[in-house]
Amino acid sequence: QDRTVFEIEGKVFSPLRKKVVWMRAVGERVRSYYVRNKFWHFIQKSSLVYHVGGEKMGQMKDKFFGNCEFVGNYGYSAQGNIFKGVKVYKDGELLGVFSREYNSALLLALDTYVLDVYNNNYASFLVALVIAYDNIWDDKKDIF
Repeated sequence: QDRTVFEIEGKVFSPLRKKVVWMRAVGERVRSYYVRNKFWHFIQKSSLVYHVGGEKMGQMKDKFFGNCEFVGNYGYSAQGNIFKGVKVYKDGELLGVFSREYNSALLLALDTYVLDVYNNNYASFLVALVIAYDNIWDDKKDIF
């Protein structure tokens, strides 16, 4: 049975928390997106998503109290609360929903997410958005 697996590659000491999303399908490993934090943060923390070709796909922004928003190019957008569900769209079509999952007493130590994919053609992009949000969350944890 063929299945798609995603691998996230990052460096331990990376000030911008750059990560690469690899997709492995039918034995082939293909780099699809990379994610990094924005260098200068004034009020909101944010993370940038790029396609492997270098095109900026958009910016994930933290909106306080678990709310976030993805302002994207090419018709992509996302908005919602990370605890209730962030809905991801392309030109009005719902591609997927992701949220944080808390199932342990170690709330700050675990990064567990649930991702429901409604259109498999965009699965690697949806994984990149989850990583973009996680980068913001990790950056926020470093302040405490």
